[in-house]
Amino acid sequence: MKAFALKQSLISLLAAASEGRYNVLGVQNRKTDAEDVRLIPQVTVAYTQGNFPEASSSINGPYQHEATLEIRVLAGAVAGVNLEVLKNKDATDEERAQALAASGNATVKADALAEETVALLFDVIMRPQNKKLGTGEDAGRWITGVRKYDPQPQGAIVLVGAVITITCQVTEYTTEETGVPATEGIHHTIDLSADPGNIPEGQGVQVFAPKP
Repeated sequence: MKAFALKQSLISLLAAASEGRYNVLGVQNRKTDAEDVRLIPQVTVAYTQGNFPEASSSINGPYQHEATLEIRVLAGAVAGVNLEVLKNKDATDEERAQALAASGNATVKADALAEETVALLFDVIMRPQNKKLGTGEDAGRWITGVRKYDPQPQGAIVLVGAVITITCQVTEYTTEETGVPATEGIHHTIDLSADPGNIPEGQGVQVFAPKP
């Protein structure tokens, strides 16, 4: 279907525009690979829903496909602490407090990184020159919403996920391809006689299975 090809085209478009700011992957659970997320935000694209409005299509085709895609973002961060200051027995309370303050907050960092990545993706998708999303026709793309999830600690890493929902319109066509029935096969006979050497005519079961 063209909607699935459009999804792949969008993946390629986002990957080409990443410039090392995020990594585009296949579909995966947004809570996994925390160590990779710590290094760079992860982005996946998934087809989640499709509608075929009857009023917009002909009974014999083509068919208008209103596809919904989700662009899933997962960002992570670790609070860095100056351990040399904290382990120094001669460090003053003020120096320790400054070291802790300078370490930052992992939740705040991950939250900011998730928002930054969402902003980058929004910019790429909604640029006028990308209205075809890398395809040969206007995809009618529109970002209908953004949802950001609560921070989730994963060991020493804090993860923040977000989802960008985008709708697109494509025209689907049926093909004239038909299945080709098997012309040759293998006959299997199940012997129902107690005497394999003396099977009365018509006794038994034959099963016809097409050759692979």
